[in-house]
Amino acid sequence: MRTMVKREATLLAVLGTMLLALGCGGDGGGKGETVSVITTEELVALLEQDPPPFLLDVRTPGEYGQGHIPGAVLIPDYALGERVSELAKYGDRTVVVYCEVGSRSAAAAKTLLEKGFPHVANYRGSMRAWRRAGLEVER
Repeated sequence: MRTMVKREATLLAVLGTMLLALGCGGDGGGKGETVSVITTEELVALLEQDPPPFLLDVRTPGEYGQGHIPGAVLIPDYALGERVSELAKYGDRTVVVYCEVGSRSAAAAKTLLEKGFPHVANYRGSMRAWRRAGLEVER
């Protein structure tokens, strides 16, 4: 029972954070919009939802090959501008962007927001935090 209450509280916190950061339902592409930042605990809660968020790994192919969050799709940050159209089919889902520590993913998340994606989150701590938490890594 405690776990379920904690999970629901975490989910509410995630949704609240995202709504505030996205301007409470704005178009996501307007000036002044900001990318929400989520923690490992919040990402785990989102991944339990149906549908789960779309996970975008913006690291290099070599980094991705060494291990990534299960289900993540690789589009390196340097290729995102030319490949952003590939993500259009995920526009109705939350897009969670991550890299190794968070700087590349923050820039990539901002790019997605500017391209009109309404629900974008940057995973704070990124792959390093995921590994530290002892969570599953796919190769």
